[in-house]
Amino acid sequence: LFTVHVPWGEVLAHTVWPRFKLNGDAATLVVGVFGTTISPYLFFWQASEEVEDLRDAPALIDAPAEAAAELSRISWDTWTGMGYSN
Repeated sequence: LFTVHVPWGEVLAHTVWPRFKLNGDAATLVVGVFGTTISPYLFFWQASEEVEDLRDAPALIDAPAEAAAELSRISWDTWTGMGYSN
């Protein structure tokens, strides 16, 4: 920072009034920001939703006959929820 000349006036101006160009670099930036912030959130959200859904249900270890249907529901819910949210 001390060896490079930083035009602080431009930095402040572009912080307050940024310039956007719709090009490949901007698309990469948007994908990177959304990919690193939303995706981890969605995984934690999905896990917490599954815990809430299973709170009143019997444990699958106690009811193994219900495991196939429950895993199918979880798979469908995960794929549709993640597909819709992304």
